[in-house]
Amino acid sequence: MSNPIDNGGPAFPQDGSGYVGVAPQGMSLRDWFAGQALPACHRAAFEYAKMSRGESMSDADIAKRCYDFADAMLLVRKETK
Repeated sequence: MSNPIDNGGPAFPQDGSGYVGVAPQGMSLRDWFAGQALPACHRAAFEYAKMSRGESMSDADIAKRCYDFADAMLLVRKETK
């Protein structure tokens, strides 16, 4: 069985004081990091397409790259604590 992905815990934890919602823990820190990496990943994919004469990365490839960055950020965060 593979190890579960470390999602970093909640990005915006709630203290439970009257918060009502579908996901009381908020988004994961991993999701937040991936979202923050998205503009840079999109720009890199655009530049790649220009340099490779029209070959482009799929949306799924861009999303995977963002999560790769997020995983790397979580790893460095864990190592520096």
